[in-house]
Amino acid sequence: MQWSDGSNTIFCNGPDVTDTSLVEAFAKMSYAASESGLNNFTMVTIMSPNVTQLPENVFGKIHFHNIVIADSPKLHDIHSNAFRDTEHDVQRLEIRDTPVIVHNGGGHNVFHAINSLKNVEIVRIENTGLYSVPSGAFRYLPKLRELSIRKGKVERVESRAFQFLPQLEHLNLDHNLITKIGDTAFDLDLIGNDRFHLNLDYNRLTVDSLWERPDLLARLGNRYNNTISLYNNSITFLSEYTFKNFLSRYQNSVSVILDCHSCENYWLVNSGLNRTRNEQTMTCSNQIYGLYQPNNFDDC
Repeated sequence: MQWSDGSNTIFCNGPDVTDTSLVEAFAKMSYAASESGLNNFTMVTIMSPNVTQLPENVFGKIHFHNIVIADSPKLHDIHSNAFRDTEHDVQRLEIRDTPVIVHNGGGHNVFHAINSLKNVEIVRIENTGLYSVPSGAFRYLPKLRELSIRKGKVERVESRAFQFLPQLEHLNLDHNLITKIGDTAFDLDLIGNDRFHLNLDYNRLTVDSLWERPDLLARLGNRYNNTISLYNNSITFLSEYTFKNFLSRYQNSVSVILDCHSCENYWLVNSGLNRTRNEQTMTCSNQIYGLYQPNNFDDC
């Protein structure tokens, strides 16, 4: 374990860092800090081929604003109370290229650990062992602005997976294997005037995934500048029952490539929606012309 005085960062990197040595090192630091008062750091990084878990209160009495866990191929388990004593300090958490799973008994639950970080503003999870985002995975995080779960194996997003995240601006779920999204998965209760962007690009969503789901987008909140991106999925049309209320808000938009000869998309040009916005964000898979080309829906 190394300490960089210039950046105020602790590096727990390399093969010498194990489950035992990690805990022992922070126990020694905590004891020393009780006399020196040196217990606040900007960042800690954990990058080791031999760490398998982060146990309860892994950092002892040492406090961090940023936690980065990366390139640790054996690290599967994070205890629900892993960040105890620094949970009010953490502003950014990154977990990437590490096979973390939801839980494996013994009090381990990565989502519970994240939900303890009540002042966190940025959470980035990339290329982990997560196959789903369960109900209540992210809830009551009042300062969270950016949340990414991307470049992974996620197949399902359950109902109410995201609850009361009022300041959220970016939710990135792109580059996964998502086929199913539960009703009211996005129970965000957004407030304020900031733009909100939901990125679902490069997944395995189909027309059936989003078919007649009026509750899917109903609880985003009271913002009027929300965008959804659906590029590189198997979606050829947008269900009126799912998207009409969302698109009726003048500044809302959906970025998607559609079949502009499908009568299932006729409502998009026949419902008084924002034409300028739709022309900018919706393109046609079967022609160079746009959604509003006069001959598109002659047979509808």
